[in-house]
Amino acid sequence: MTQYIFHFSIGPVQGFIAQARKTQDLYGGSRLLSDLCRKAIETAESKGVKIIFPYLPIGSQKSSIPNRFVGKLAITEGVDLQKIGQGIEDIVRVYFVKKAKDVLQEQKIGLPYDAIKSQIEQHLDIHWLFYEIKNNNYATAYAESEKLFGATKNFRPFKQLEEKGRKCSLDGERNVKFYRLGENEKKSDILYSKLFCNENDVELLNHAALSILQPAEGLSAVSFVKRCHNNKENGFDSTAKIALMDTLHNLATLKDMTPVNLLFEYKNFIGANDFDEQLLYPENLNSKYLKKNGFDKVKDKSAELNQKYEKLSKYLKIQKYYALIKFDGDRMGKIMGGEDLTDKSQLEAFQRRASQLLHDYGQWANAFLTNPKGRTVYTGGDDFLGFVNLNHLFEVLKELREKFDCAVSQKLKEKFRNAEGVDVQFEFEGDFNFTFSAGVVLAHYKTPLSIVLKKATDMEHQAKEKGGRDALAIAALKHSGESHEAILKWTQLGDLKDIQSALETDFSTKFIDSLQRQFTPLSKDDEKTGNDIFLKDAGKAIVESEIKRLVNRSAQSKSVSEQQKSQLAHKVIDLFASKDIPSEAHSFDNFSQLLNIAEFTQKKINRTT
Repeated sequence: MTQYIFHFSIGPVQGFIAQARKTQDLYGGSRLLSDLCRKAIETAESKGVKIIFPYLPIGSQKSSIPNRFVGKLAITEGVDLQKIGQGIEDIVRVYFVKKAKDVLQEQKIGLPYDAIKSQIEQHLDIHWLFYEIKNNNYATAYAESEKLFGATKNFRPFKQLEEKGRKCSLDGERNVKFYRLGENEKKSDILYSKLFCNENDVELLNHAALSILQPAEGLSAVSFVKRCHNNKENGFDSTAKIALMDTLHNLATLKDMTPVNLLFEYKNFIGANDFDEQLLYPENLNSKYLKKNGFDKVKDKSAELNQKYEKLSKYLKIQKYYALIKFDGDRMGKIMGGEDLTDKSQLEAFQRRASQLLHDYGQWANAFLTNPKGRTVYTGGDDFLGFVNLNHLFEVLKELREKFDCAVSQKLKEKFRNAEGVDVQFEFEGDFNFTFSAGVVLAHYKTPLSIVLKKATDMEHQAKEKGGRDALAIAALKHSGESHEAILKWTQLGDLKDIQSALETDFSTKFIDSLQRQFTPLSKDDEKTGNDIFLKDAGKAIVESEIKRLVNRSAQSKSVSEQQKSQLAHKVIDLFASKDIPSEAHSFDNFSQLLNIAEFTQKKINRTT
């Protein structure tokens, strides 16, 4: 018997997940990619492949899984590996086609499959590799096969998709195949002028036919399948609902049923199935917005709608901002490649153990981030994407980080009993810790989702590159266009949260304005060290002294004790003078931006109108 390592991946990830206008696009793409990879794993197992990672226990159909997997296959001489690998790939491609056909049937679309065939069948980017394990040396075979697989994925044959016409609102690459008519639009008016195609190439939906599309929105076949995937059973909350999640949860827990009844009446007036939480914001209750977004039932009843809203609004605490969290394991490739293991012969056992712990953590994270905290888009264990209600942001960040350290990093160092009943303990070179870095974006519910997603990815990269890993980078995107961006270590998160809490209750933000007004104009970079002059001995002492003075003066009342003033001053100084932040990110400007973020979250959490 000869043993082989088997690598398999499905892409493109960007096309499945990141190209999104609605949260349902994001969630649908994630679920679709997980379903395709799960199908590949099931097919591989049926052909004798023993999966090493990811860990996929029986009955885990709803869990997110990565877009790639690694397994082992033992074969006798004469078995055709090419046939096995190609067979798995073919099954996945057929499964994707089936998903597309199912969507056409479920949505009662008249467009034949042949009209979307080329877009569907040319979309998937699948790579796989078998690599022989020689001399029973799994670690060496894995390292060599990983390099070769990476090189294989870089080779992408070009497939010409000849299309001429209006491009998809989501991906911007493929022709529109599904178009929902806008207000007062007719098929004859827009067929040639806007879509540049004949009637057999596109399904022109009438104005009320399909609420999953916005009026005047056009989608390619791939984007349409993604948006429709699991939408009926697992529709995803909008950004407006995420922003209001804590408000609506608190409303439902009141003993007085009046606000609940008013909300129920308000939803029914609009149409319970068509209701969108954007209609809980007064700026959207006008005829123009209602017509544009297809609220046909009430588009000519804005006056009556406003009357009902006025009664309900007395009980609503309006919040317009939410947070998006994206994190990824640090040094994931090197850790799973066994770089830190003292005994490389334990690599396969280590990978299996790490995979199981990451799976269990992912299951916990998915269950943890629920109403009213937020919603998880996907969690593969070492990577995560989720929406968070702003009221719970610091709590969620703290729990995600601490649980990962406890349930994954520390568990990998402990003795455990494997499936064969043998006690195993891994030994590591140096001080081993499995950590992750996160990008966090605070955004207005109307900010285009594509911008928020791109920013979250950018902030995650900054946390790894400028923050030196095991860090997080936060961006607050104001609706006005202004933004605040800063990097901090996880050890500083508690200080930032305490400062924000103090601003909510006993202290004004005047000390922040005064610090910035005094020191920002004087802050200059040192060409040799890259450090801010205010982080050096003399300048540092001046800033710390001024922090103490200004914090004392910012107390909101005489009831604020000297101890409270001292505690806040030390929190601010710790945030300013932390030695954990690498020099690339350590500056007075970064400190100033952290204070701006604390002030921003405090204001948005307390906003009542």
